[in-house]
Order: sequence, then C-alpha cells, then structure tokens
Amino acid sequence: MMFKLKYCLSIFVLLIIFPVFCNTDNQVQIHFIQGRKNIYKTGDKIELQVTVYVPDEICPDGMDKTKLFISGIKIVRENSWEHIKRGVWQKKLTLEIVGNKKGVAKLTVYRRADKGSFTFQERFNLE
Repeated sequence: MMFKLKYCLSIFVLLIIFPVFCNTDNQVQIHFIQGRKNIYKTGDKIELQVTVYVPDEICPDGMDKTKLFISGIKIVRENSWEHIKRGVWQKKLTLEIVGNKKGVAKLTVYRRADKGSFTFQERFNLE
C-alpha cells in the first residue's frame, strides 16, 4: 500500500509539477510585426521581434550563448541582441520561407548556460 502511494506521488510530481519548472513560455516571446498567418508560401517574408527573459545572474556574458536554428526558412536580416532592461533582451529578424518536405518551417531559440538552459520553437505551417 505504501509503495503505491509513493508511486502515485512520484507520477504526480512528474506530470504536474515538473512541467512548471521546464516551461519556456515565460522565457521567450515572439511578436509578429505584420501579424501571423495560418499558412505560409515559399517566398513569404516574416518580420519578428524575439524577446528573451533571462535573469542577469544567469546571463553575465550577455546573449553570446543564445543561438538561433532554422529549418525551412532563411534569415534575410538579423539585428544584434539589444539589452532592453535588466533581464530582457530583444532581437529583430526578417525571415523568408524557403520550404521543405515536412510542411512545417521552424525557428528554434536555444540557450545553454551553466546556470540555466532553454529551448523554444516557433513553427510555421507551409502550403
């Protein structure tokens, strides 16, 4: 009986509490400057503002450890990371859809640091 209770508590922690600490929704926000489309075609351009929230204590070297990865899109224009205020960084991007066989283009924001890492992915449905 005790084993089942411990097992159930462990499952509860993994399913309910753990995802709260892994949530990147509060660390990265994507703002579509000209609005978001449901479906994109090859050649479509997308202007974005990427905002990343990282505490200064885990970001002493700025945004050097934050990388962007792309699939089905290319970066046409990219500004440097701008330190807006304590713990807030922004970058403007212009992307162009180049397409792929998967039908979904992706922009991945990845940061790996000693004191905190995250991955955030924005998906663009393709025609």
